[in-house]
Amino acid sequence: MVRFVCPDVEVRIAGGREVHLRTMQPLALNLANSIFLGDYLTSEGQVGQADLDMIADAGFEVEGTDQVTLPEHRKDLVAVRRRGAGTDLAANA
Repeated sequence: MVRFVCPDVEVRIAGGREVHLRTMQPLALNLANSIFLGDYLTSEGQVGQADLDMIADAGFEVEGTDQVTLPEHRKDLVAVRRRGAGTDLAANA
């Protein structure tokens, strides 16, 4: 309804979509301008790769996947988190 009433507004799909939309998530992609991938600020989401697969299966293409947007000083932090996945990071803090 928002898309019809306000066609110029930015519509984003975010937290809770896995619960509320369930299997209709791909349909919502037709109405949205953007989608939050993976975990969100205040809630856990589905795995980021599952989101990317859903987008591709729906026939959409993610723009900018060939561009590196992560600042240089953040790359080390991402590497540390990936190595620590599945371990108790709180013990290392």
